[in-house]
Amino acid sequence: MTYSLFDSSCARAMALCVLLISHSGLCIASTASDQKLDRMENKIDTLVQESHVRQSIDIAQPLADRKHGVELNLFRILAWENDSRSFSATYSYFDTRRNVEWAIPVFYQWSDDEESYEGEAFTSSTANIDLHYRRYLGHRLDGLYLSGFSRITRVAGLEEEDGETQSSEVKFGIGVGVGWRKISHNGLYWGTSLSFGRYLTGESDIYESPDHNVGASIDDAEYIIDVEFLKFGYSF
Repeated sequence: MTYSLFDSSCARAMALCVLLISHSGLCIASTASDQKLDRMENKIDTLVQESHVRQSIDIAQPLADRKHGVELNLFRILAWENDSRSFSATYSYFDTRRNVEWAIPVFYQWSDDEESYEGEAFTSSTANIDLHYRRYLGHRLDGLYLSGFSRITRVAGLEEEDGETQSSEVKFGIGVGVGWRKISHNGLYWGTSLSFGRYLTGESDIYESPDHNVGASIDDAEYIIDVEFLKFGYSF
């Protein structure tokens, strides 16, 4: 009888141990499962937040993640003639975090004059390269902006004093401007601007005008006045 009671107590103790072990295993498994669920929920929340950020960027910034742009004045190319040609284009770098555009416009104008210089036809020309800093005033890189710029130009033609001496002049100038730009979500953009400045180095008003030196007529002056409204660009 004593042996049976002892045996029954041992059986009960073993059953209790089994139950405790099973319960501990279930708790551990439940905790691990909860941790996995928490990690999955955190990942989902992160993905949703990133998606919202990307979507807000796309809405706020028409450029989205595009950083570069190229503009070209097609009308100048279409107006080319045998004795007169001009070219105007711009490369831009867009900083959407600061709503800033860095632009490098280039301009070239060339003209063959019917008059002769030492028995040969002479040419007059202007070549410009600028660096523009454009700060957009809105909450995105689009719309109205203010700008500052510097310019290096080379002007060549017949000097006005005797109408026979052919020369060239390199000048450096600075200025300010205001402009407006419309950028579409598909990457195309268009804008207009007005810039005013002055040359700080080099001589001005040294070439004949207005019948001669057509290619040098724009930047032979002391002051810089530029109006742009026929350039179309593409961002990438």
